[in-house]
Amino acid sequence: MSKIFRIQSISNCSDYLKVELNDYIGFRNGSYREVYLINRFPFNQYKNWDELEIDIDELRSKYSYERVNNSTLVKKLTPNRKSIYNWWRENGISNWDRQKLLEMADVDASLEVAPHELKKLVYSQNLIERNRINLDIRERVYRIYFFSTWFNSNCSLIVSSGYRITLVLYERSYNNIPETFEIVRFSEIYSSVSEVKDKLCDLEAKLNSANPVLCKSNKLDLSYDKKYLSWNVKFDVYSPSDNLKDYPERYLRPLDIVKRFNGDRLSHCCVYLGNKKVCATGSIGDWGGYYGSSYDKIIRYHAFIPFKSKEKITEDLSKAIVNSGNYSSIHTEQYGNTCEHFVNRCVNGLDVCEHLEIEKVKKSHETARRGWTIYDLKGEIEGNNKFFSGSVSDYSIDSKIREIKGYMRNEEEQYSGRSGEERLEAHIEITPKYDYKLTY
Repeated sequence: MSKIFRIQSISNCSDYLKVELNDYIGFRNGSYREVYLINRFPFNQYKNWDELEIDIDELRSKYSYERVNNSTLVKKLTPNRKSIYNWWRENGISNWDRQKLLEMADVDASLEVAPHELKKLVYSQNLIERNRINLDIRERVYRIYFFSTWFNSNCSLIVSSGYRITLVLYERSYNNIPETFEIVRFSEIYSSVSEVKDKLCDLEAKLNSANPVLCKSNKLDLSYDKKYLSWNVKFDVYSPSDNLKDYPERYLRPLDIVKRFNGDRLSHCCVYLGNKKVCATGSIGDWGGYYGSSYDKIIRYHAFIPFKSKEKITEDLSKAIVNSGNYSSIHTEQYGNTCEHFVNRCVNGLDVCEHLEIEKVKKSHETARRGWTIYDLKGEIEGNNKFFSGSVSDYSIDSKIREIKGYMRNEEEQYSGRSGEERLEAHIEITPKYDYKLTY
């Protein structure tokens, strides 16, 4: 089976090329975002943003560091690209969609796109248009870049007057999960289009990395009050009247953190895996067992920009389960091995138990602190990753990883297979008309 990837960067290492991709490939020794190619034709003709068709079935039997010399395993794609005017003439796009695109920019003949890119462009343009009031960008818009990441297929970078940039991430509603339209504004101001393009490349690379949360800053401020929440996390509150008991998949996504409350008091935490399975404090259980106790509300915490990759979260959960005895005994002096501390370490890579800190503040405990500033977020996440002992080459851990991925697979495939969730292998750049603004 083959899969389409996009080149993020290429490092020339004399006799071979290290090619960083926009998504992970499963090798014999784990999942990696790099592939090593022999430095000769046609590989040495590849460039950043090129689309590659890679035979992932063949590479699964190889080690990640093996150098590929067969161009049938990794080959450059030449997609069928046409202008929007020609797609419209051939009924690839409706006249209404064409007119809406032309209201934004003069792209009729100047922009050539592949069929899936055109479909995505129309979808993304409509999405931005109906969220003008949320964006409220009053100054002139110079550029809009549409692109996808490993965790979100609907990303946009908007460049406005003064070369200010705004990142937009959108997740469609799914069953009873509301849609997410998140706006991340960057304080930096750039002086040229070339600087903005450099920022776009840097931003895409960080968003497609193992720790996308670092795209904004390596610093994270946490406040221990009732509104505790990291900037990259949103939450949805469900009551006992919602039908979570029988249909958790209608309200939760795999690897969401789920917390159960009685009043304002936290009573339990878990990680939802999918297929009505959860993981809490080093074991996998049925959702029904977690749901069975009485509660006033359940809160779903979803990182719209993740702290860690799905692969790393799954790996750390598996290590914690297989070595549950070690996890119970190797706990921190500050928090022990509470369920909230467990999910924060596994999913977010943070050594924190925020509701314990909140209770300390409320009761004016001598060790209470009203907040915590993490000055090296990357170091914090990497340090917590090392907390979980074991190797993915260990049969028990590898088996647990495959078990968890099996729970996740069905729900993830249903979500990603919907219209609007198609991925862009390369970004699309639009130059809006002079008077185009994103406000009402």
